Amino acid sequence: MKNDDTHNNAAATESKQLTKCKRKPTQKQQVLKHLQESGSGLTQAEAANLYNCWRLAPCICRLRKEGHIIDTIEEPNRQRTGTHARYILITEPTPPTAA
Repeated sequence: MKNDDTHNNAAATESKQLTKCKRKPTQKQQVLKHLQESGSGLTQAEAANLYNCWRLAPCICRLRKEGHIIDTIEEPNRQRTGTHARYILITEPTPPTAA
């Protein structure tokens, strides 16, 4: 009887571990989803606050290399002089067509 209980407990523990194995989205995935769903785009400050992404420009560069067309808009800073970048997704990459 104890052997069956041990087996059941081990199976329950294993199933709990399998559900914990789901990986959270990467910063690149989070940024892409934000760009897809948001019409207003994303700035470095927003990316740092929302996704703990402190280097947004390299993330945008990787997305561009994957074929996403992302526009950069320079906006004036509110509290200081100078500008900052706002990235807006223009189009998704198109899959290659079969010839």
